[in-house]
Amino acid sequence: MFGPDDALFGTLADLARLLPILPLIGTGRTRLQPVYVEDVAEAVARMLADPATAGRTYETTGPDVYTLRGLVGITLRLIGRRRLLVPVPFAIAEVLARLFEFLPSPPLTTGQVDLLRGDNVASGTLPGLQDLNIQPKAVEEVVPTYVRWPRASEPTEPSIGPRSAVWATIGMVPWKRPTHMP
Repeated sequence: MFGPDDALFGTLADLARLLPILPLIGTGRTRLQPVYVEDVAEAVARMLADPATAGRTYETTGPDVYTLRGLVGITLRLIGRRRLLVPVPFAIAEVLARLFEFLPSPPLTTGQVDLLRGDNVASGTLPGLQDLNIQPKAVEEVVPTYVRWPRASEPTEPSIGPRSAVWATIGMVPWKRPTHMP
């Protein structure tokens, strides 16, 4: 599931801002079908309001399937960073996750490692959000609203290029056209 302050894109963005390399649990080929948290909330509300849904199981998934590597790539593009992606075998990820779980906000949990061991996509055999008349929102539609580059509190990276650094120094944003010149 994704949305503001999530453990997926938010955590990936935070790690990418701090670390020169990013771990890819397994090979990064695990397939995922993330769903927007507000779409799931709407589905629950509709199921509670409709007695015909009682006892039925719904697959609440987003509209698109991605690999873990693809989701990391989307996050990196949104925050304007390049990072070396290093595959981490599941056994090592499991050990790291157990250690991280002693932290107040672990960047990786054993539950997340378990979820990444296999594909996490809709089977197609159960009803989904469309059966509740919900058009699920895509990652590309929602994630840019809460994972952005750069954060106002952080400096731009030199790897972005000297031209962008010059624009930032003189207080102009190169991707926005000025409305007036002083």
